[in-house]
Order: sequence, then C-alpha cells, then structure tokens
Amino acid sequence: MILAERHGAWQAWGDTWQHLRTHQAHTALCGADSLEVRHHQDNAIITLPAQMLALRSHKVHVDGAGQKVSSKRKSSTSARVQVADRSLNAEDIAGACFAQLIAVISADAQVTRVALSRPMQTLNILARQITQLGALGTEPFTTLGLDGTGIVIGISDTGIDETSCFFRDTTHGQVQRSSIQHPITDNKYRKVIQYISYSGSSGDYTAGHGTHVAGTVAGLCAYERNNAQMNA
Repeated sequence: MILAERHGAWQAWGDTWQHLRTHQAHTALCGADSLEVRHHQDNAIITLPAQMLALRSHKVHVDGAGQKVSSKRKSSTSARVQVADRSLNAEDIAGACFAQLIAVISADAQVTRVALSRPMQTLNILARQITQLGALGTEPFTTLGLDGTGIVIGISDTGIDETSCFFRDTTHGQVQRSSIQHPITDNKYRKVIQYISYSGSSGDYTAGHGTHVAGTVAGLCAYERNNAQMNA
C-alpha cells in the first residue's frame, strides 16, 4: 500500500511538472536559479532552494498487526498558486520540482547514487528522555530527583575543553594533570576531578568528541547568562 502511494505521488508530481513547464512557470516556482552546487571529492552537493523544502512526508500510523490505520500529510502552508486552470499548493510544487531534479541528476551516466541529506542539528536536549525512558516523552529519573549528584564517572576520549561553561571552575581552575601510574583525584573541583592525558594533550581539540560526550553525560553549564537554556 505504501509503495503504491509513493508511486502515485511520483506520477502526480510528474503531471504537475508537465503543467508547470507547459505554462512556463517551472523556472520561477521551482527556484532553479537558487540551486547551490559545491563539490567535495567525487561528490556533488546540491543545496535545495526554499521552494523544494516545502515537501513533507506522509505520517502513517501502523497498528500492532501491521495494518495502516491512518495516514495524513503535514502541509507546510495553506497558500496556493494559480497556474493557468490549476490551483497548486507549496507541497504540489515542491514535489514536482524535486522529482524532476532527481530525474535529471539520475539520467547522468556518471551518477551512481543520489541521497537526500538533512541539515545536521543537535538533539542533546532529547538525550535524557531516551536514556531514561528508552523513548521520547518524559524523564522518570529526573522526576524522582535523580540527577547524578555525587556520582563519579570515567570517560576515555579525545579530552575535555575545561574552558567550556559545562566544566569551567572559576574558583579552583583546572585539576592537575596526572598519569595512569600516578593518578591524582581532587574532589574540590566543580566537574573535572581527575585528568589523565594519555596522548600528552592537556585539553580537547576544537569542538572535540570528548567534550561532547563528557558534556552529555555530566556537563552542567555555569557562569553564563543563559544557564537555564543551556542546561535544558
């Protein structure tokens, strides 16, 4: 059923594209002049214009038996455009333009793969829900007042940027670096109470993975005006 719906959608987009092209409306409405193309090694990266980003996918609910019980499309806008005798919404236009773009790219014999990549965004704000509940919804541990106070954890990674608001200690500074043979632990520090530099580095590289992981597990922003927002 879902495959049939997708096939039907592509056919409808193809029909819409032909209508736009027939009435010379495709260039302006598809935003072709706004396409941005850049190259990285053997890849061509195309940034879609706003007109094509109006496309939204079906949201389908499936019951326990695997049967589709509802399907609805999330519309990005109620505005419509009149092209000759047809009234089209932003989603109609986006689908037609996007489908035609894919068809043109795929027709090139040198193209072996086409993939849609969404812009990256941070979702750390959802991490507590997933780790506490296994799904999005609530934070049962937080509700019970369990926030990790007094718990010491160990992380082996690229390092920690201790100048970050999530670890910075303006009272005591930074804990002394030590080794695995002679570790130094000092509980007076706000966050980082032991730092063993396996690689010889005294910190993390810019936007490093170690800082990210440690911040997710134990970071708590302090000394900033937007502490509440950063710790949400």
